Formats: sequence, C-alpha cells, structure tokens
Amino acid sequence: FLNPERINPPDVDIDFDDRQRDQMVRYVTEKYGSAYTAQVNTFGTIKAKAAVKDANRILGYPFAMGDRITKAMPPDVMGKGVPLADLFNE
Repeated sequence: FLNPERINPPDVDIDFDDRQRDQMVRYVTEKYGSAYTAQVNTFGTIKAKAAVKDANRILGYPFAMGDRITKAMPPDVMGKGVPLADLFNE
C-alpha cells in the first residue's frame, strides 16, 4: 500500500456515522496536519429515466409500471436525456 514507487498518495475514505464524522475528521487532521488533509465531497446525479425507475421502486409500484413510463419517454439524443422537469411542461 505505501511504497516510494507509488505515483499518487493514498486516500482515506471516512464513511462514518454522521454522529462520529466530525470526531474522525478532527482526529485525522490533528494526526497528519491540515496541510496534508483535505475533505472532498462527491455528488451523484441520475438521468430522468433512472429517477422514474427509482421513484417507482421506492413507492412500491410494479416494475412493469415504471418500465412502461420510461419507454414512453423520449430517447436520449447524443447521450443527453431530456430533463424530467421538461417532460412535465410538454
């Protein structure tokens, strides 16, 4: 894991319970110093069809219903889908 030939420094993922996250961030910062630590957030996004399928599943509707809705949606054009909000305005 740690060796002098490694090109990039290692990272530490701190997926901890929200109630203990601040404590872990403080510990790591105190141990390694603020010059050697950073907090990075990532945000995931999903396209309209995936959002509809997720909502369908979470609400407990049959898979076939979500499938039918997404098949009625316009296809992606050059990899870009229509925003879900735009579908409600049509």
